[in-house]
Amino acid sequence: LPLTERLLPQALREAGYTTAICGKWHLGEFRPEYTPTHRGFDHQYGHMFGAIGYFKHSRDGKPDWYRDDKPLVEEGYSTHLIAKEACRLIRDKPAGKPLFLYVPFNGIHAPHEVPERYTQPYEDLPSNRRTIAGMLSAVDEAIGQISAALDEKGLSKDTLIIFSSDNGGPHPGKVSMNTPLRAGKGTIYEGGIRASAFATWPGKIPAGTTINEPMHAADWYPTLLKISGAPAAQNLAPDGLDIWPVLTQGAKSPHEAMLIPGTRPDTMALRMGDWKLLLS
Repeated sequence: LPLTERLLPQALREAGYTTAICGKWHLGEFRPEYTPTHRGFDHQYGHMFGAIGYFKHSRDGKPDWYRDDKPLVEEGYSTHLIAKEACRLIRDKPAGKPLFLYVPFNGIHAPHEVPERYTQPYEDLPSNRRTIAGMLSAVDEAIGQISAALDEKGLSKDTLIIFSSDNGGPHPGKVSMNTPLRAGKGTIYEGGIRASAFATWPGKIPAGTTINEPMHAADWYPTLLKISGAPAAQNLAPDGLDIWPVLTQGAKSPHEAMLIPGTRPDTMALRMGDWKLLLS
């Protein structure tokens, strides 16, 4: 990720937040200045690359597990370890100091690995689907632990929780199911680019509402800057748009059009209203 980009943790740190990442970075590590603690994070824990082993914490035979950007040797299932560290940061948070905690689990990304006890409730599923279901259960449990830590610290009412997947499921029909959407991960069809997400903040976001307006993950950047009071001035224009009125007031999407790049340079989609133009 180019060093010219101002990142969310940098902006929130300017607003007085302690910033931490627990999980997958995957935005550059070939020089120190590209690593998390040089890009706005006060604390880092987890891995730099994608597709690491859940038990050995390595990719292609190379160890990939760090604390504050320094190599760390540790035993345990990565989903469990990430949740444990996130909960520790919440419990150790100083009073009166706001916290931005980014928790990108590597679950349920390949390689598909999970302790056997998580697959036992899904014995009626084919083996590959059974493993995926167990991995998802482990992530679900981990998120519950983080939520419980917020409750124990008395922070739930003052915390905005954002959950999002990053893409549709891979290999639909074999590993995942995106029905009724077409295709899956790596495509520019809806089964690849439309993902589940929710946001909750007691007293701020109306509970139990469903939003069908098109929004993009990049919209969180200007939205969070606005509600945190972080300085908005920067050299490069943000890619997203403020979606706070959509979440809190039932407003329409601020997007007249939405450009969605594919995983290859020659594929992309342009969505406007009920129309979608595909370049593939």
